[in-house]
Amino acid sequence: LKAQARLAVVLVIVMAMCGSSSRSASLVGGGLPVAFFAAVTLGKGSALDRTVGSFEPFVWPSDPPADIPFEKSALFTSLEFTGRYVKYADADTWFPSWAADGSLLSTWTDGKVGDQGAASSCASPGCLSTTGFASALGDDPFHLNITGIGTFPASPSPYHGRYPSASLAFNGTWFYGTYMLDNEKHQPGRRLAGTGAAGHRHLSSISFSIPRALPLCIPCLQWHLVLRHLHAGQREPPAWPTPGRHRRSRVLWQLVHPRAIRRLPNVCGPRPVVARTTAACRWVCWWPLRRVSGGQPHGQGLVDVKFGAIHVVDLGRELEHAPAADPEPSTPFVYVVGHGASQNSSPESWMQGSDVYMARVAPSADAVNDRSAWEFYAGHGEWSRNGVSAAQSLISWGNRTGVTTITYVPAVKRFIMCVSTPTWSPFTTREFDTYLLESEHIHGPFRYITYMRAFGPQAYFVNIPSKFVSASLDPGDGSLKLMLSYSANFAMPGSHPNPPGSGYGWVLQEVKLHTRTVAEWV
Repeated sequence: LKAQARLAVVLVIVMAMCGSSSRSASLVGGGLPVAFFAAVTLGKGSALDRTVGSFEPFVWPSDPPADIPFEKSALFTSLEFTGRYVKYADADTWFPSWAADGSLLSTWTDGKVGDQGAASSCASPGCLSTTGFASALGDDPFHLNITGIGTFPASPSPYHGRYPSASLAFNGTWFYGTYMLDNEKHQPGRRLAGTGAAGHRHLSSISFSIPRALPLCIPCLQWHLVLRHLHAGQREPPAWPTPGRHRRSRVLWQLVHPRAIRRLPNVCGPRPVVARTTAACRWVCWWPLRRVSGGQPHGQGLVDVKFGAIHVVDLGRELEHAPAADPEPSTPFVYVVGHGASQNSSPESWMQGSDVYMARVAPSADAVNDRSAWEFYAGHGEWSRNGVSAAQSLISWGNRTGVTTITYVPAVKRFIMCVSTPTWSPFTTREFDTYLLESEHIHGPFRYITYMRAFGPQAYFVNIPSKFVSASLDPGDGSLKLMLSYSANFAMPGSHPNPPGSGYGWVLQEVKLHTRTVAEWV
């Protein structure tokens, strides 16, 4: 694919944050997968400047929550930032795929790449979302020649935004997937300030609204008021009103001591966070939150989504490291993962879920667009063609999943999963946590490598480009060197970047995954 000519892109794996009448969503919201051939008008192909920086190396302290459901990795011991980073462009949503010619082909949106601009948010009637295409040439991640190839306009109707998610270069075809978000009802205490700018990603399959009454604010004393939903006929209510079941409920305010708030069940899900603090906790304010829409646009029903936004498992150039279980090496599957939930009390958004699911299909336009060709991971190493309802969780952790990517690392024969999730559930304009898992098999079981609280402090779309993973362990310290790819701080532009270099754009951070000695794990 060259920037000097027109580019025909197969837009496939198009995902909508919507569902069928059952609690589990269909792959594309109840209909057949949507795909079409698109002629994309190319821009001038302007290359990008880069920002390179350095800082003192450090090991990020792993601080997993007490309820972490994964065992600790027996191979990896810690994650160290080497202090080298680079940032490109003023846009986010970078999911690079390693093409046969050695280039990286990536999605992007909500910003500019060279002289090209794209904006995925689109709330006004008749407007079009635009998503971007870019190529990155070079073998040194710190000196890439990034070129904007073009942009593609498409209607997100009846939703309010179309965002890139899946990207795969294979056999001369670039597979490019998008998903839809409903931005009408969004973040508690936030108003949609416009369209097309950074910072307009909001809750989708769960949304909240603020009542007309003023929020309740009290001094930050030794006791706190917390919000609970109490349903008729239930002693212990679910975290949120049950999707798809409209039952009478009332709001209960309860005084809780700070030491007990973490142990209080069913308050905003497994992670009870209902307070926003300001001015060094001089005041605490609460808004009574209510679930107003989900699964369908504009509040048309409440359902849970299994594949909210999907991402292609990075199996190297041309899927060269496809799992051995695939039928033939010459015809590998393309695997995708997506976050969602199986419990109807779980908050879901573009950045949050409680489960991760996996599907696979042959990497051809015909197969991707044939609903019956998709296979869904059904648990215990089994796959099913009985639709999304058959999909079982790859991993499950209440309210602590979110944007998920997986990369295969040949040097250690491991699949490494990156998961980003809100630090304060369910707020998606505050800090995000990121954790890494590893497994010998694509479907697990997974063990945790590290849990990084407030990474970025608001890093999202974290992935590991296979092109920049070391082919072998460092002979000196036994570490595995790779690049963490992400964007950060779209809603926290004034925050202190942590680690340094984190910011809005395409960030590549060089890290080392330290391992035990070969004798300990081989």
